[in-house]
Amino acid sequence: MSRPLHSRSSRVKTTKCAATGKRRYRSEIDAKIAKMGMSSERSLKAERRVYECRACRGFHTTSQTVEEYKADQIAKKRARELRAGE
Repeated sequence: MSRPLHSRSSRVKTTKCAATGKRRYRSEIDAKIAKMGMSSERSLKAERRVYECRACRGFHTTSQTVEEYKADQIAKKRARELRAGE
């Protein structure tokens, strides 16, 4: 009998993203398997989604929803504009 995918998460190989310092998964599937395993672990933050990193071309997991990410990007853009206007 095969083991469930989430029990294989500890065997997913990762490297470190030079740009972000986050775990870099080689494929979206590997990141999704790891995310499933993280959900069942004692993590304080639940990893909600997987995304492709523009810097390393690998995949990362994040606890931010897409909406939270977009709001964060808008806030950062406004802060840059305010600093540029000083």
